[in-house]
Amino acid sequence: MDKKRKVLNKLVEKYTPKFAGKELRDNMIKGTAVIEIDIVECTGKYYK
Repeated sequence: MDKKRKVLNKLVEKYTPKFAGKELRDNMIKGTAVIEIDIVECTGKYYK
């Protein structure tokens, strides 16, 4: 729950800075899914 709260606070700071610093309620945190994605490989093409 604490890790989820930290991640959501960072998202709020980035995308809605006017709400940054306000406490998120427990029911809001429980009702929100947070998914961690680990990038294993990244490829691309280079054109001149």
